Amino acid sequence: MSSNVQHGLPVEILIDIFLWVAVIKPVQVKRLCLVARAFRTCIQPELYRTVVLSSVESALCFLRTIETSSNPDFSQYTSTLIFRKAKSLPGSSEVLDIQSHNRILTRCSGLRSLFWCTGMGLRSKELPPTPNLRYLSVMTVYELGQFTLPPTVTHLSIYHVDDISLRGHSRQWRVIANHPSLTHVAVWMRETTRSSQDNVAMKVAGWSATCKNLQMLVVAIEDSPLNYTAGDGIADAARYHNRIVPMGLYSFIPDNHPWLPRERTRNIDALFGYDYPVPGEDDIWTRTERIRSSRTNGPA
Repeated sequence: MSSNVQHGLPVEILIDIFLWVAVIKPVQVKRLCLVARAFRTCIQPELYRTVVLSSVESALCFLRTIETSSNPDFSQYTSTLIFRKAKSLPGSSEVLDIQSHNRILTRCSGLRSLFWCTGMGLRSKELPPTPNLRYLSVMTVYELGQFTLPPTVTHLSIYHVDDISLRGHSRQWRVIANHPSLTHVAVWMRETTRSSQDNVAMKVAGWSATCKNLQMLVVAIEDSPLNYTAGDGIADAARYHNRIVPMGLYSFIPDNHPWLPRERTRNIDALFGYDYPVPGEDDIWTRTERIRSSRTNGPA
């Protein structure tokens, strides 16, 4: 393994290899290690374009790599950074200290998209300057109460909002409503009963009325057994408010519904920024623009 380090294999890849070695065949480990110095300059830009840091160990290794790299362009490689919690190595910390987190963000000067999960331990009131950051995704609405949204962010997606309400999360909604640059917000909700349909519609109407600065409010509804029509609940809100864009996830929404189209992807994690996007699949914003542009009659 040491010879591979000498030949320039990035140390964060080594950490992943150590984590995988217990569950995969030895021959697969050997193939992962066959990255020679001659190929490093060719693959490095693509290798680091999207970086997923799922443990404190991988985050610190990535930090060491970007701080010791002799390549002056290295800081521009990473455009998407995903912080999410996973199982750490035995005896290690599960919380990334604020200084290390901020050093990573400061070094990644080309960063445009950031996914943040509280499990990695962010407790800072203000993120370091990230002049190119436009897309921010958080695991739950609670993260918005822990730090100040960077002023450059225009698109915010919230992965889980089942219990979100205006009354119970006024601090978080003030963050959204008062942000100077935020224009797009996407939320993912689970709706499983007929009685919850009206609840979803009321919440969306309240969010829309509170956040008048938004150009687009995306609501992804998971696994609803309801047979929606154009006059029901959230679909009715979308019919009369062009900036509200709902979509149904999985298979319960009827095909060709004009106001509640069905999102066919099963990879909701990638749709909301929690995981690598699958080649050929849209992210939430590209998908939403396609939905809104396909509307022909009715929306104001």
